[in-house]
Amino acid sequence: FHVQDPVNAVTDSNLLNSWISNSGQSGIYLENAAGWSVRNNHLYGNSIHGIYANRCYGTSIEGNYVEDFGRNPGNEKGWYYGIACVPQSNAGSIISNNKVFQLKGENYTNLNSSFAYIGVPATHGVGVLNVVNNLIRGNGCHNCTNEVGLRYRCGKSGTNLLVVSQGNNVVSVGVPRDVDEKTTLVTGL
Repeated sequence: FHVQDPVNAVTDSNLLNSWISNSGQSGIYLENAAGWSVRNNHLYGNSIHGIYANRCYGTSIEGNYVEDFGRNPGNEKGWYYGIACVPQSNAGSIISNNKVFQLKGENYTNLNSSFAYIGVPATHGVGVLNVVNNLIRGNGCHNCTNEVGLRYRCGKSGTNLLVVSQGNNVVSVGVPRDVDEKTTLVTGL
């Protein structure tokens, strides 16, 4: 499911209750996720990302089940995400109650690629995001530094990233959480 939107024309929509598998690309790729709700979808065996939401602005990514993303990295360098959200300034977004698993037993130690189960690859301006109550289950590669449960990056274009990251259960993943210097983990009230 790919939404092309270079001019801010395809916003404020819903993608609900779908099964997307073995796409050869990302299962769900939104060039502009502003106002979108992506809920209760089951994605598995997709070659690149499970869900990649660019330009998140009031976006909700909730209750999805993502299995075995980044299935064909080959020798490609870069990051593959189970769920990724790139926030924009002036609004916040939510990633909650998702299940993101790698069940196929891949050996990540021999790959040039890196894998993040849930994360923020970059922000535009000041990013605000709640990442709460998600379940992440790795394949047991405890020494894999290229496998991260929760990865938060402000990036070069971002000013800073404010994340409430609470209630997440990260199991059998090389690095449970990775945060860059421009990211602040905010305590919820």
